[in-house]
Amino acid sequence: QEAAPTRVDAMLQQFGAEQHSLASVGGIEVVGLGNKEQMEALAPAAQVALDRLQARFGDQLDAAFPGLKIYFADGVIDGGGEALADENAVIMDASKAAMSVGEAEDLLVGMGELNAGDWTSKVGRDISYGEITIVHEMGHMLEAQAHREEGVAFAALPLEGAATKYGSKAHNEDYAEAFFYDTYGLEVSADRKAILDRDVNN
Repeated sequence: QEAAPTRVDAMLQQFGAEQHSLASVGGIEVVGLGNKEQMEALAPAAQVALDRLQARFGDQLDAAFPGLKIYFADGVIDGGGEALADENAVIMDASKAAMSVGEAEDLLVGMGELNAGDWTSKVGRDISYGEITIVHEMGHMLEAQAHREEGVAFAALPLEGAATKYGSKAHNEDYAEAFFYDTYGLEVSADRKAILDRDVNN
């Protein structure tokens, strides 16, 4: 009996030969699926995100996530990104990734998901939403890897202390937003920082 195709398998089959290597650091590769020009426009932000992750993990990034693939594609997920820890992959919505942080924050504030300034007061309005989303989704990947599931590392911490309103939705989002903040050198609570440091360094 054949195993059901994975999410990544199905996505790769859907896009066929329209696969474009956009950025890489060590064993981690960012791949664009679909229109070449649209995908190549995302490459600089993807490389910046990988460079930030490399700086946060030091020499441990490749060892922490060997063979990880990050895919940009349109029409494959509802949100901006999704971490698939069991498939060693992250899926990103290409059109949303092309937005600026300011545009994305305005949209999410309007939906009640963020408070004004949660992102823009920290990183500015003009950087790529795709860049910070890669880092956020890698927070989910880190928690899943370090704790074998999401939502457990910060389970004992009050959600009111989350870095952003989005992070206060659930413990796994608290972790991913704290990881994003920490990777950008922004302040997170001492208890969150201690857990993140342990997870990154182990």
